[in-house]
Amino acid sequence: MAKVKLPNSVILFRIGSHKNGSVSRSHLQRCIHIAGEIRDSYTHSICFIVREDKYAKRLIKRNGFAIYSLSDKLAAYETAILVQSRSEVIVFDGIDIDNKIPEALTKSHKQIVVIDDSSNKRLDADAVINGSFAGGKYRYAKGQRNTRYFLGPKYCVLSSEYDDFPVRPSAGEVKTVLVSFGSVDPKGFTVKVAKALKDFRLPYEFIYVIGPGFQQIDELSDALNEQKSNFYFVENLESLSPLLATADIAILSAGRACYEAARVGAPMIVVPTVKHQDDVASAFGEKTAAFPLVNSWGMPVREFNVKLVELLDLVASDKKMRDTVRMNAYRIIDGKGRQRAAKIIMSCISLGRKNLSQSQLPTTMA
Repeated sequence: MAKVKLPNSVILFRIGSHKNGSVSRSHLQRCIHIAGEIRDSYTHSICFIVREDKYAKRLIKRNGFAIYSLSDKLAAYETAILVQSRSEVIVFDGIDIDNKIPEALTKSHKQIVVIDDSSNKRLDADAVINGSFAGGKYRYAKGQRNTRYFLGPKYCVLSSEYDDFPVRPSAGEVKTVLVSFGSVDPKGFTVKVAKALKDFRLPYEFIYVIGPGFQQIDELSDALNEQKSNFYFVENLESLSPLLATADIAILSAGRACYEAARVGAPMIVVPTVKHQDDVASAFGEKTAAFPLVNSWGMPVREFNVKLVELLDLVASDKKMRDTVRMNAYRIIDGKGRQRAAKIIMSCISLGRKNLSQSQLPTTMA
């Protein structure tokens, strides 16, 4: 492989991709939020490295960061490219991280930070940040480095718009229900929810949110055309916060949106789309901070449909319960996880420079 020249940067963010090659939107946005905090508070140079993805490139450039796009041909040499880079810290955030960081990187002098959402893996990193509500329960296999772990919702990264977000007022009567499963929704839960609700004439207006990576638009349109309830859908929102601030109930996956809903104080039904999200949904449920539909990812269609409609009816009919849940959720997320993550990355720069300095000291012969 010919030598690849990356933009000079102290910090390099490496964002993972879905199996279809598209960059994970939520992971990318999370890192952009952290990068913005570092740039504004500490002024260090930053670069992003991602697979070829027009949306990702556009978003990164719009936020003023340098970017290196990996073509399919160069993707096989990604580890070598990361090792060649002049970056002092490499931040991994992605759903395609293997059970351990490539050995060539662990043997380098670079500091490695992993932003994770699950556990039960080995991560040879200097720092692991897991802002999941279930993060405090997670366990990681011991790796080769003296890893520092920062776990729990205090490290949940949200954008600056949530810093001082006032708790939303209580809704006496349920009129609107928001449905959102991320911009890509690879497991197809937006369509599943639409199909589950299509045979019921419910007294609410449903707002379906989809993003630029959504691949089931025809199937969703067919399901919505059969709806007996009022609905509309919104595409490619810059932020979910305006809808979270006004919707009376939100049906969400156990991903970033449920933490945004908690920060706003929106009553939410949390629907795990993959197995590890059950931990998050259960953790919210244990604190009476959400209405979890645990194991929804593995339910037969008929069972999912019945349980979702029953839970929606329960939530909509009990204002006192909704108020209890939304206030409990609001107390969980303080909106300062972004600043904490930035400080952790900055501490890695200091630690890396100290370690490098010590490794370069002359040794005395016995």
